[in-house]
Amino acid sequence: MLLTRSIAFGHGRLALLRLDLAVAAGALVAHEQWAYCSRVALASQDIKLQDLYRLAAVRASQQRHLPTA
Repeated sequence: MLLTRSIAFGHGRLALLRLDLAVAAGALVAHEQWAYCSRVALASQDIKLQDLYRLAAVRASQQRHLPTA
């Protein structure tokens, strides 16, 4: 919900931080949310924000491939 709120208010940097937190918590992130955060990361000149997006994407892809217990 916080990610959705950040996107709705156009808070790109905060949305990227919340994307990372959502992925770390195992939350499902909608395609539109990924797309928004991708645009923010690509438009940013801040390498740390770009890396944050990339790391969240890697973590999300790894979580999808974990075997279920």
